[in-house]
Amino acid sequence: SYLTMRTQTLSLLLLGLGLAAASVLPETRQEWEEFKSTHSKKYATEEEEYTRFGIFLDNKKIIAEHNALFEAGEISWGVGMNAFGDLTDAEFKAMYTGQVMPRDDAKVSCSSYFGTGSAPESYDHRDHGAVTPVKDQGQCGSCWSFGATGSAEGQYFKSTGQTASLSEQNLLDCAQNWGCNGGGRSDIALDYVTSSGVNSESVYPYEMAQGWCRQSSAYSTYHCSGCVYTAAWDEQELKDAVASETPVAVAIDASPLHFQFYRTGIIDDPTCGTDYPDLNHAVLAVGYGTNSQGQKYWTIKNSWGTWWGDAGYFQLARDKGNMCGVSSDTVFAKGPCYAA
Repeated sequence: SYLTMRTQTLSLLLLGLGLAAASVLPETRQEWEEFKSTHSKKYATEEEEYTRFGIFLDNKKIIAEHNALFEAGEISWGVGMNAFGDLTDAEFKAMYTGQVMPRDDAKVSCSSYFGTGSAPESYDHRDHGAVTPVKDQGQCGSCWSFGATGSAEGQYFKSTGQTASLSEQNLLDCAQNWGCNGGGRSDIALDYVTSSGVNSESVYPYEMAQGWCRQSSAYSTYHCSGCVYTAAWDEQELKDAVASETPVAVAIDASPLHFQFYRTGIIDDPTCGTDYPDLNHAVLAVGYGTNSQGQKYWTIKNSWGTWWGDAGYFQLARDKGNMCGVSSDTVFAKGPCYAA
């Protein structure tokens, strides 16, 4: 039959790729078919599919080895197969991260935050209704816009008691930032929200590509009163801002070990960069706390959909030398925020 022929061809090609025949067990093939079906994967040619299957097998092995260390208590976070399973580490970083440009005070004027030092031991904006559902930036390096909307959404909730999901596409098209090329800045986006406002997600939905500016005053436009930086390398001040103000947009180095497959636990990886030029992804700090083993963490909302990580979130080690640069480049929306 066609299926048998295809299976034989696949086995031969995999042998040609230097993969042991044993690695192509029927259950492995079944897993691959399920992976393609679950994540709606389509490949242009059979050759492309064989290449992707080889990468999938490599990633399966990486995940199993990582989780053996996690279960042995040698590392503090676990991983799992997800839609990124047919991408190499290099491809994943090229598609979903981009070097964050250093702050440029000539381009944007945010004020500086002065923390109170009196933040509670733990806090989570999700418990108070200030966080919208996890969004998905897709294959567009627009993370900077999601960090900005997340902070403004939190501050709007604090100002009005109402939730509004704000439009990343509006910022992508209108805020004179970096579009889909990664490396854009959340402070420039929040500066735009202050000066020009932003429409809601429902009025101006996400398209995963930069287009022309279609912001409309015919619909509600959401404004905030400015943008505020917390001091670089100061996790205490970041903690104060998260607890007393709103979720904070933070730039991180999204290259800790097997981050593309993160599933659970607290990321604590000393090889992670802590400053420019290693910062390559903007995310949203929505809370913090300490787990039952006494490990302190930040709770961070990502923009890769709910299928990634812990329902779209991850935890990052807190007070561990500015892990992955979490406090190096931070900004939040200044209240009050309002709809006009």
